[in-house]
Amino acid sequence: MLTRGKSRVVVRARHFHFSAESMMSLVRLSIGGIFQYFIGMASWIGMVRMVFELWQRGGGGLHRGDAHFHFRDSAQLGHGQRRGHAGGQNLGAHRPDRAEQSVWRAGLYNMCFLGLVAATFIIFARPLVSIFTNDPAVIPLAVNALRIVSYGYIFYAWGW
Repeated sequence: MLTRGKSRVVVRARHFHFSAESMMSLVRLSIGGIFQYFIGMASWIGMVRMVFELWQRGGGGLHRGDAHFHFRDSAQLGHGQRRGHAGGQNLGAHRPDRAEQSVWRAGLYNMCFLGLVAATFIIFARPLVSIFTNDPAVIPLAVNALRIVSYGYIFYAWGW
């Protein structure tokens, strides 16, 4: 739509140009976040490898439980972004008192939401895990993994 010339904003090839200086500035700005993400992923990969090396069935349980963790992370991302936007808008409006209040309120909503998710995952762990596997050796391990991690969901609410 933007390249056809039928909208208010028209994008053409001449509008794009490569700026090595801008790209290097972006790399320098994001290197800390890249490194932080790398450490988290490397430690996760190391832990998963240890579990699979030491205990094949345990790895299956970890993998099955992990599928549900991604549901939590998706919701967390939305709540975290809402907190950041609400705080930023209020700071931009020169209302730091309202910014603080909105961030705390969004954190409380996130905590309540994750409390409900945790309760659901703890109570219905077996049926939820059974959606992903029917291996009788993996199910109890995945159920335990899902329940153990779900107990911490309320505390994760403040981390995003």
